[in-house]
Formats: sequence, structure tokens, C-alpha cells
Amino acid sequence: MKKLRSVMKKLRSVLYVVFLCVFLGGILLTVIGTSLCAFVDNGEYHRLQEELTLPDYIVCGFYAEEWDQIYVCYYDTQHVDVYNTAGEFLWAVEAPYLRRPWYAIQEDKLIIYYDTAYLYSAVDGTFLGTAEEEEMDLPSISESVQEAPEIYEPGKYYFEPYAVLRADENGDLQTVISRPWWHRAFYHGRNIPIALLAGFGIGILSLLDKTKEYRQIRKTVKFKDPKARKVQKYHKFIVLLQFVYAACNLLLSLWGGWLVVGIIPITLHFMVSYAVTANMDDRLQCSHEEWTAIEFWRAMGVVSYIAAFFSMLIVSAVVS
Repeated sequence: MKKLRSVMKKLRSVLYVVFLCVFLGGILLTVIGTSLCAFVDNGEYHRLQEELTLPDYIVCGFYAEEWDQIYVCYYDTQHVDVYNTAGEFLWAVEAPYLRRPWYAIQEDKLIIYYDTAYLYSAVDGTFLGTAEEEEMDLPSISESVQEAPEIYEPGKYYFEPYAVLRADENGDLQTVISRPWWHRAFYHGRNIPIALLAGFGIGILSLLDKTKEYRQIRKTVKFKDPKARKVQKYHKFIVLLQFVYAACNLLLSLWGGWLVVGIIPITLHFMVSYAVTANMDDRLQCSHEEWTAIEFWRAMGVVSYIAAFFSMLIVSAVVS
């Protein structure tokens, strides 16, 4: 038994290090990738550009049959690479910084816009001037987002974050254009979820440690400081409140899910109460056992809030 406990302790330490490295790595890669791409300030926007080499990802794209050209549009860099159907680079344009712009092709114009619209010839990239977005009939952001279809149409082009694909006569996708493999390491659409999962792993390991410590002292702990006793009882109340909300929210999803709006006062209460009780810590005179009990219920408060938040997400998905 003692050997098993030693092995479990070492395993927990290894898992903690792995989760921490994955968490920090995911955040760091995202920050580096965004920093490299998000602050491009192109003063030469009226000239043709080279093919993009920064690790940005494809947000949308177009195929213009009349010119037999593929337009690959990027998320952070205001950049459009243009290729022929063989995947050979032809030319590129890049507008000044526009806070993650959107793209459109209208008539013979390629347009990069966000409040201000930069107009280029869709045929050869010649700069045509600027206009105000509100003066033009341009697609909204929601209309510009391209969702993956359930069935791929033969001959049609599809745009993924790091590749352009074409459906063959059988509906199977063939790669026409591919970004360098190392660019994928900076994709926040994957890095952030992985980092969050690693963060949950760290939280679970921390909660297990706090639970183990609390179980050892819960029958013997006695609060000498009345304020400390009130803080512990308050954290218990928050835990009960948030778990009850999560359960009721899921139950009432059968009747329209109207309780989802309760996450707003729950969140505000959680934030304010956490800040207030944390600010009281320096004024509490607690033994190690008393702190162990308080920290356990504070951690359970975070767990119960996460349960409440996810119940809101589940109900919203069910009733939508």
C-alpha cells in the first residue's frame, strides 16, 4: 500500500508538470503567432506583395471562374494571396491594419474592409482606391464566415485554416494549396482548447490535493476566529447555491430553459464574493487546519461555478 501511494504521488507530480507545460506552451504559441501577425502595418498597400510567409491562418477564400483564380484571405494580416488552379502563386495584396478585416469580391473588385474598404482589381491586384464600408453593399461578418458543408460538391473549392482543397468527381477532397506545416503550431483554434484542457487538469490535481488535506482535518478542525468560521460557512453557501442553480437550470431546460439568464447574477455574485473574501484573508487569524478547510471550500466554489456555467452552455445549446 505504501509503495502504491508513492507511485501515485510520483504520477501526480509528473501529470502536474505535463499539464503545466502543455498549458504554458499552448498560451505561449498562441501569443507568439498572434504577435507575429496581428500588428502588420503595411505602408505599401498600394503595391503588389509577395506570398505570405507569416504563420497566419486562412479565414475565408474565393474562386473566381471568370479569371480562373483562387483568392486566399488571412485572419490577422489583411493579406490575400492569389493562385491559379494548379496552386501556383500569382500575386498578393495587403491592406493596412484593419483589426481583422473581412473580404469580398464584387464585380471585378477584390475588397478588404473593416469600416474602411480597400479596393483592388480582382484580375491583377491593381490598387483602385478606398471607400467607406457603410457606403458599399458589403457582406456582414456573419455572411462572410464559411462553414464546413456536410457534402462536398465536385469541382468546388473549400478553405481550411492551412489549406485549400478541391472536391474531385467523387466528392473527395484534394489539396491544391497547403501552408507550411510549422504554421499549424501557432493555430489558436487548437492551442487554446488544449491549454484550457491542461488548465482543467491542473485544477483537478489541485482539488484532489486540497480534498485529501481537508479529509484529514475535517473532523478535528475547530475555528477559534469567528470571522474565519463565517468565511467557511459563506463558501459552503456559495457551493450549495451554484450546484442548485446548475441542477435547476438543467431540469428547467424541458420548459424553455428560461433560467439560463441566472448565470449573470451568479457570475457577478461569484466574482464579488471571491474578491471580498480573498481580501479578508490577511485579517483572519487561522491555524493551518482552519486555512485548509477554508481553501477547500473556496476551491469547491470554483468547481460549482464551472458546473453552473456549463449548465448554461448545455441548456442554451438544447433550446436554441
